[in-house]
Amino acid sequence: MIDDTQTLKTLFEAAVQAEPRDHLFAKWYENKAWRQRSYAETLDRVRTLSEWFGHYGLRPGASRIAILLPNSPTWVETYLAITGLNGTVVPIDPKLTPQETHHILADSEAMLLVTDPAHLPMIAELAPLLPQLQRILLTAPAPCPDSLQIPIDTMDDVLRQITPGASLRFWNDPLYQPTPDSICGILYTSGTTGKPKGAMLTHRNFVTDAYGSLDIITVEVTPQDSFLMVLPLFHAFCFTANFLIAIIRHAQMVYIRSLRTLSDDMRHLQPTVLMAVPLMAEKLAAKLESGARETWLGRTLCTFAPKVVGRKMLAALGGKLRLIIIGGAKCNPQLLKQLNRFGIPASEGYGLTECAPIISLNSPSHGKIGSVGPAITALEARIHAPDAQGVGELQVRGPQVFRGYWKRPEATEETFSGDWLRTGDLASMDEAGFITIRGRAKALIVNREGKNIYPEEVEQAIARDPLIGAVVVLAYHGKDEPGERVGAIVSPNEDYVTRVYPTITPENLEVLLRDAVKRQCETLAAYKHPRKVVVSHTPLERTSTQKVRRGVYAGTLDE
Repeated sequence: MIDDTQTLKTLFEAAVQAEPRDHLFAKWYENKAWRQRSYAETLDRVRTLSEWFGHYGLRPGASRIAILLPNSPTWVETYLAITGLNGTVVPIDPKLTPQETHHILADSEAMLLVTDPAHLPMIAELAPLLPQLQRILLTAPAPCPDSLQIPIDTMDDVLRQITPGASLRFWNDPLYQPTPDSICGILYTSGTTGKPKGAMLTHRNFVTDAYGSLDIITVEVTPQDSFLMVLPLFHAFCFTANFLIAIIRHAQMVYIRSLRTLSDDMRHLQPTVLMAVPLMAEKLAAKLESGARETWLGRTLCTFAPKVVGRKMLAALGGKLRLIIIGGAKCNPQLLKQLNRFGIPASEGYGLTECAPIISLNSPSHGKIGSVGPAITALEARIHAPDAQGVGELQVRGPQVFRGYWKRPEATEETFSGDWLRTGDLASMDEAGFITIRGRAKALIVNREGKNIYPEEVEQAIARDPLIGAVVVLAYHGKDEPGERVGAIVSPNEDYVTRVYPTITPENLEVLLRDAVKRQCETLAAYKHPRKVVVSHTPLERTSTQKVRRGVYAGTLDE
């Protein structure tokens, strides 16, 4: 049952009160050893951190504080400390370029930043362009660049300032208490304008999404479960599915060291729940099955007794894994069939950042492979203007739907049809309510890792080069591979080429154009870079408003 009166703060405090003081909250690897921390110890640290944020000017309901960190218990503690005082978190992908990071920090007007020593040189370069940034909290001591004039504190110093059980001025102040409708986080997601825009999500959005998803899963999650932290916490899928659901059920979060050590870490950590993007699940399944097929007996068992092999697969993953949820990108139905055939419970879901993010979910016990399941509890879904095949735009409404885009009223208005959120995805729905995604009305590209790439953002970067006359960025598919890749078709700026390179050959011009694409994309995260660049020596087709006719080129890059 959904309890939409809760906030992240009340949920976490309730979990601490309900369990013994030593009930495990997190396990992670640090300084060459595995470490762990209880729920009660974590709450002590969260309260201490909150006092630091309050002391340095966090204004309830008004302040935005950025977190630029990889996954760690510190990320979670910082988030809970900020939102516990009715502050708003701006999570940032630590792999973004300086230009992309600057846009988010500047647009959100973040007053404080929590980051690690690895990002300090970049922040020192950006700081003169961020007049609103008042202070930095660093996770570990590090030399401060001479050019950085912003005051810095370190996490260890902060945590030593207040002893557990001391008077907590800000944490207990009624003026600092969040409500269900307080803005919990601003999550930046790319838009059709090319620049990422911030989706404002409330405590109610996240809490109802987590509870609604638990209703659909039908697999009981208990305080003895452990969630494997593989996906990044700045992504809404991991935040809700791994972090918030774990808190609601008083479960543990166990952190891998890296993707390279995933198998070894799973054997040690013995997780029971795994949230994965398709690419991760594919690699895991392929590695395990290939190992099973190395012997004649293994090949025989794969054919005639697959569940025996499945039990061995699970043993290789710690022996306790009982639930895999795949999301973030379209999943190959064959992968789900493969996992289910081997007795490994796996199902697929679908979501959008703007819905905190889970919209629909298949139950492992009675899902429909090929669909993304029915809408979760409390969320309504409809197919708008279906065609003869029942395919139309998927639209949703309910308490999970976001408040709107930060400082983007026009973009907010465009994404709603009345009180229905327009997902931009084309879908159909059967009589039982199971949703099948058929394509996208928007041009969003989702790669195999679940990363969202808007072509317009990449096009704007490429078009800055004077060599480029026109560009269209498209999704393309590799042979027999699920997911999408980023490709680009470019044509030269004939006037510029004639003036600057009057004698250049077509072959050399293609080299220059490809180099220009690569150079301009250096300002973007690596996953947004086109993997295939096709040069057109004739102008690209345009509409009457001089936009490139994207639809004309759809599918032309497929292999």
